[in-house]
Amino acid sequence: MLGLCGYAVKLFGASALSFAPPVLLGFAAVAAFGLLLLIVGLHGARGGPRDIMGAFWALAVPVGGWFGLSAWFGPEVFNILFVQWIGIAVLCSCAVRFLIAARLSGDSSALRKMKKYLKAKSKPMRPARPRQF
Repeated sequence: MLGLCGYAVKLFGASALSFAPPVLLGFAAVAAFGLLLLIVGLHGARGGPRDIMGAFWALAVPVGGWFGLSAWFGPEVFNILFVQWIGIAVLCSCAVRFLIAARLSGDSSALRKMKKYLKAKSKPMRPARPRQF
């Protein structure tokens, strides 16, 4: 994606600025998405958190849905009560999904918590009487 956008800039040069603003915005969005994929890939290769794309899609779904409904039906579609209810449900579910994916809800390592609990509860094992052979 970054290569495609770079090639388009090289091909069109300064005349690319004469394109319509939505086209330029589309090229910028594709380039930003390609850069995000590159950063996620490099960060994930070093052992970092791998659910950055889950957080991205949790934000992209409601924003894209809002733009899609506004463009397709017009802004008056949001005056319909049923659409408002569905919109609130989608926003709540995407917000929870974003919090889980971005790990903003505190320590999310269940394995670490389980090991800590077991270590606190376990006692050293000693035989009741020494062995004699």
